[in-house]
Amino acid sequence: MRTRIFQILEPIVTECFNVYGIDVTEIDENTTLYGTGHLDSIALVTLISDIEYALAQSHAFRGSLADDRAMSPGRSPFRTIGTLLDLICSVLDSDHSCKGSSS
Repeated sequence: MRTRIFQILEPIVTECFNVYGIDVTEIDENTTLYGTGHLDSIALVTLISDIEYALAQSHAFRGSLADDRAMSPGRSPFRTIGTLLDLICSVLDSDHSCKGSSS
């Protein structure tokens, strides 16, 4: 499932980076999403919204990725593609069958 989720995320992240003028040659689990030189908070909200929409279409997802757990202090699940995949997998699949590499 993790590979499939990555395949959903990759074009969305690429498009978002293009719109906001962020130059990234390769999108993988280590790609930084948020912070200096990457997406700002407004762009991140746009990205999350686009991802939630795509997940609703492909997995009948009806939740929110930006819930209290995701927004709690500590390590943000929006730092990299990999941390975002971890969040999505935990939301979609409680038995953690998403664990593993997408590459």
